[in-house]
Amino acid sequence: MRKAIEIGDKEFATKKDALHHFKTILNSYDFGETLYYGNPNENSDYDVLIVLKNDYNARDENQIYDLCYDMNLKYNIIIDAHLISERELQTIKGKQPIFTKAIKSGIYA
Repeated sequence: MRKAIEIGDKEFATKKDALHHFKTILNSYDFGETLYYGNPNENSDYDVLIVLKNDYNARDENQIYDLCYDMNLKYNIIIDAHLISERELQTIKGKQPIFTKAIKSGIYA
């Protein structure tokens, strides 16, 4: 039997279920809704900060990036994913502008 895919505090029976979950999040935005700063174009990407409840290892990180890659191909988009755990938010890593700005002014899903 296949092992469930765990991403943060969510568990998915299959890779397809995980893709469906994140597709639903991306599709929750209305066409033309502002998701960016600056001037987007057809080559613009989705900057996504994924805050994980627990610490993660390289295997977890690779699984998440693999899912993002699959979504890139399937939906013809570019996801620039960044990972951080809730614990890391309290460290010097979590104080970097890329994380503090996303937490302060990002869109939550």
